[in-house]
Amino acid sequence: KFTKNVSDLIFFGNRNTRIIVQSILASLFERKFIQTLLSKETDRYIGTENEMQAKAKSLMGEDRFASSREVFQVLRRGRGVRKHNYTYRIDSIKLSTAMTFLQESLCVKPGITRDVRIAGNTFKNMPVYERGGKSIESINDAYNNTFSEGERVGRNTFVELTKLLTKKGESKAGLSTYYINLRYSASIFTQMMKRISCFAFASFDEQRFANKEAETLIEEWKKMQMFLMWEYSNKHLKIEDGDRTHCCTYALGGTCTRKHKTPAKLKT
Repeated sequence: KFTKNVSDLIFFGNRNTRIIVQSILASLFERKFIQTLLSKETDRYIGTENEMQAKAKSLMGEDRFASSREVFQVLRRGRGVRKHNYTYRIDSIKLSTAMTFLQESLCVKPGITRDVRIAGNTFKNMPVYERGGKSIESINDAYNNTFSEGERVGRNTFVELTKLLTKKGESKAGLSTYYINLRYSASIFTQMMKRISCFAFASFDEQRFANKEAETLIEEWKKMQMFLMWEYSNKHLKIEDGDRTHCCTYALGGTCTRKHKTPAKLKT
């Protein structure tokens, strides 16, 4: 009856109960004896709904045996069973799908980025989106209606993600996601170029040459970035223009009073 009661506590008791009983057994007997004892006790549940659970909890490998002995010493010192860390990783594809859904459904909040950490995955410099008066529940309902159960994250994860990526408020005109992505790309590119100085080179001359090339590329990138982010919009774009690459009306599908040049006639 003693072995039956002990094994039942291990098979069906809660986590703390199971760990305490295992630690007591590990302090009294050798591992193989414990494994044999528990394996025999699982025979009582063959053919029942508890068979799989009993077999899973009856295992006493070398790692579990060693940790059980350590737990016994901890309990002897008057301490409790250490709490388990239930952190787990969510499928990154499902997480990416949920983030893409939010990005495509909501408007970006101008000038704000943040680092977001979800289930062990870190996403840096993420733009912040405005919910535009929508509740998180309504956004979650739309998400559930868009993707099947096997393609989406759980409700709690989606709610947490929405809170991290969005702010309450009405959408306002401002910076586009392209602008924010360009700034983020520039930051990554600059960091990559600066890291070149840490590489191992065959000679000092090669290292100096590589560093100089990296500095040149950084300067060229800054010029391109300033052109796209400032000069192009402030000095080239117009509501109506004969050059279709500068014409806002043409870009938005409107009817422009100007006659646009064909690509072959555009100035380079």
